[in-house]
Amino acid sequence: MRPMASAVNPLADAFARFHDRTCLIDGITGRRLTCSEFLAMARAVLASLRGAGAQKGDTIVCVAENRIELLVLYMAILLGGMRAVPIDPLKGKMEIAAILKQIEPAVFVTDEPTRFSSVNARVLDIASLPQNGEAQESMGDIESLNTDEVFLVTFTSGTTGTPKGVMHSFGNLAKSAEVFSSRFNFGPDNVFYHNLPMTYMAGILNQFIQPLLAGATLVVGPRFSVSNISSFWRVPSAHDVNLFWFNPSMLALLLKLDRGTEGIEFARNIQIIGCVGTAPLSMRIKHEFSERYGIALYESYGSSETLFIATEWPDASEAGSVGKPLDGISLRFADDTELCVKADWMFKGYVGRIDGLDAEGYFPSGDLGKLDEQGRLFITGRKKDLIIRGGINISPSTVETVLVAHPEFEEVAVVGLPDETRGEKTVCFYVKHASFKESACQRANADVVAKLGSAYRIDRFIAMDALPRNINGKIDTNALRNYDHRA
Repeated sequence: MRPMASAVNPLADAFARFHDRTCLIDGITGRRLTCSEFLAMARAVLASLRGAGAQKGDTIVCVAENRIELLVLYMAILLGGMRAVPIDPLKGKMEIAAILKQIEPAVFVTDEPTRFSSVNARVLDIASLPQNGEAQESMGDIESLNTDEVFLVTFTSGTTGTPKGVMHSFGNLAKSAEVFSSRFNFGPDNVFYHNLPMTYMAGILNQFIQPLLAGATLVVGPRFSVSNISSFWRVPSAHDVNLFWFNPSMLALLLKLDRGTEGIEFARNIQIIGCVGTAPLSMRIKHEFSERYGIALYESYGSSETLFIATEWPDASEAGSVGKPLDGISLRFADDTELCVKADWMFKGYVGRIDGLDAEGYFPSGDLGKLDEQGRLFITGRKKDLIIRGGINISPSTVETVLVAHPEFEEVAVVGLPDETRGEKTVCFYVKHASFKESACQRANADVVAKLGSAYRIDRFIAMDALPRNINGKIDTNALRNYDHRA
């Protein structure tokens, strides 16, 4: 018997309407789960979390690489009225410690239990969680969910260097996903490919909640990396994937390193939509990628706090624009053209504080922008010092803190400079003293990676006689961004 649809709960409605449809496919093993099987497995995992001592309202930390079990874990946490705190396993020990300092996890689920054995919480190996569950017709646990409670906390690097925990309810995530999906009419005919990290907002909202609510099929693949570019198209072509989420770094690397014909042959024989987000997209890369693979690319814009803000779509695309604001989004521009956003799905504050909005409920994005006469949004620059490298937010001050612990780097400034492959590259400007040894750069960079993670790796070190400073004596980062390092 098919469960009854719900007019008010989007999750209950999706499970009722798409009860027997395949919603998840493991791209490596070929395992398939229908919506009912996925839900049954999540209920079994929830029982394991409760057996480990977790209760309603508790925080569950999730540290694992891409796998179906991680998505099941998120659903189990939602069903239990708990909070999911995903952390990228590639983060360094200092970054993870800064996150754990702000929360009190009841259970810590990971695919590396030995690495995290000293964590002050019950540690569970994700591989030990139930792989199946008993199906049941009742939807009471889903229909009774309070979708306005905080469900997801994603930590993002801020300009202050301390990771900020952005809190969202499932209801907000669902609203944003459904409004975005309506622009493209996503539905059961779509087959999404999941290869962004499942521990970041894009990997949860764009590539999990969005296809789940639309009744689409989600094929789970490994996290995109340089090492798997040669086999990138293998899983999508085997499962007729027709919807990808890319970031600009992925597009640039595929253009540069994908020398085979498998992707071209596959993409030109199936109508594919390519959504692009997390960082600004070069017009050259957009044009060259579409020319080579025949995939239409649609740029979008959003943030961890406000989720989806704007997108291009088949009937509204303009070079240089990130599209038109979505229904439910209100924009205004400050005197310095900083974009301020109000959404029907605003975040619920940061961990430890509920501020972040101005007096009228707008979120200052830190990005500069404008609207043209047709209502299309253009992002023209950034007000904040934040570096976005390969779609990952990098706090310059966090990197500088690690560097100045090395005696060779008494005076440093870390900034982002344009890079067509990653969007931005991380550059360290430093004052070179007479006793400076070139090996110091390698040692310092290794320390940065060990403490913060590989995403924080410095791409280039540039020596200067003195760092430029403004009238107040502060380092002039704008001057460094405009510095001609070829001189």
